[in-house]
Amino acid sequence: MAGYVRDVDILNDLSISVRPGEIVTVIGPNGAGKSTLIKTIFGLVSPREGRVLFKGEDITGAKPHAITRKGLSYVPQLDNVFPTLTVEENLEVGSLDRARTSERIERMYELFPRLGERKRQAAGTMSGGDGRCSRWRGR
Repeated sequence: MAGYVRDVDILNDLSISVRPGEIVTVIGPNGAGKSTLIKTIFGLVSPREGRVLFKGEDITGAKPHAITRKGLSYVPQLDNVFPTLTVEENLEVGSLDRARTSERIERMYELFPRLGERKRQAAGTMSGGDGRCSRWRGR
């Protein structure tokens, strides 16, 4: 299975900028470096040269938890839940603001009612569509 290869330069002469309110999409074929780019932004891969700026601050090489506390988040395509933990436990683990954990979890249950129905279910037993957003179903 192919993946990140430490000694191969995949990103060269890359510059990307996202302004407040913008949505930017990175597209390309397998192996083009999309995942490497995102992992580099989130401190999971160290760039050989260049830097990563967020709101003018150099976050190059910062630890992922420190980057998340600044307001950036990364959700991997795979392995994005702790399968043996319940839905609610997964939401608790993902909360960075412990003072507002309960409030934020309730908000998730409003947006994704099926999660609320299954909050005691092991997250690894749910299908990918089990958390669909209520507003996408016409509510």
